[in-house]
Amino acid sequence: MKAQKLNGWKAGRPKCIENISFQASWHPSFKPMSDELSAMSYLPNTLLGSLNHVGISKLNKDKPEWKRMRFKKNKVWLSVDKAGTPLEKDGKVLIKYQLDQPHEYWVRKSNLKPLDTKPLKSQPSENGTATRKPGGREEICIFSDGASSGNPGPSGIGVVLRFGEHEKEISEYIGLTTNNIAELKAIQAGLQALKNTDLPVRIFTDSNYAYGVLALGWKVRANKEVVASIKKTMAKFINLKIVKVKGHAGDEGNERADFLATSAIKHSKRRK
Repeated sequence: MKAQKLNGWKAGRPKCIENISFQASWHPSFKPMSDELSAMSYLPNTLLGSLNHVGISKLNKDKPEWKRMRFKKNKVWLSVDKAGTPLEKDGKVLIKYQLDQPHEYWVRKSNLKPLDTKPLKSQPSENGTATRKPGGREEICIFSDGASSGNPGPSGIGVVLRFGEHEKEISEYIGLTTNNIAELKAIQAGLQALKNTDLPVRIFTDSNYAYGVLALGWKVRANKEVVASIKKTMAKFINLKIVKVKGHAGDEGNERADFLATSAIKHSKRRK
């Protein structure tokens, strides 16, 4: 199966990371679309214009309404009632990044701003994870994720690389394999995309297995060749660390990498 890649560095993205716990990133090349929104193409242009102006997606009676907002640096959809009031639970509101995806997140209301609000510039986080190291050298951040439809089964990898205001993404179908292999392959693809080994690199993964064999010194009982290859590549970098993040918990980079990995699997099935 021919691999699908989304390459090309893109300017204008936020610097590295603000902290380890992010929300999923929206990307202009993946525009939200659903059956309800597709059906809207049959509405008169005047009505469509008014809906787009207020930024509210009118769905059917059995589904909530969604209003376009900005969450930190990302464009999101906010769940609102018929009066346009956000649905709240324990001081948090419900958002999603794309209307046609099932993932929804409860976030602090204070982090939501009107869509026309300019996103804030990245600042060093309170937990010590900063976008710059002493001396002012920027870090390269790699958010990696592997997905497998079945274990083993059709698998894909997703990688988001960020350096300063630049970003590169990889979405690739890797065939039939296990989820652990997919997680490792995602990290490997991220490292292989880097040419400069002198800059600090931070790899963010939600895989306990990958983190264990690559960072904690777990004994490798399977996938020895892949693990050895990754460790050999890691040794070339002067300053490299692997950071464990919680999966499907609203971490921006991790959610984006997950989307890229699962999208690779879906696209491979469509070609069959």
